[in-house]
Amino acid sequence: MEEEVFRNYLKDLGTLLREQALQAKAEKIKNPDQYNVGRLMTFHEIISLMYSQCEAFGIPLSALGWANIDPDKEYL
Repeated sequence: MEEEVFRNYLKDLGTLLREQALQAKAEKIKNPDQYNVGRLMTFHEIISLMYSQCEAFGIPLSALGWANIDPDKEYL
C-alpha cells in the first residue's frame, strides 16, 4: 500500500511539474522578460534534477509520466 502511495505521488508530481513548465515556456515565448526566462530555467533545473535522480535510483521515467521527455529539448 505504501509503495502505491509513493508511486501515485511521483506520477502526480511529475504531471503537475510538466504542466507548469509547459505553461512557463508558453509565457516566456509570449513575453521573454527576465522573470519568465528565469521561471522557465527554474523548471528546467528541477525537472533535470528529478530526471537524473530517477536514473541514479533506477526509477523508470514512466513512474513520473515522463517516458518521452527530454528536459533539454522541451524546457530550454
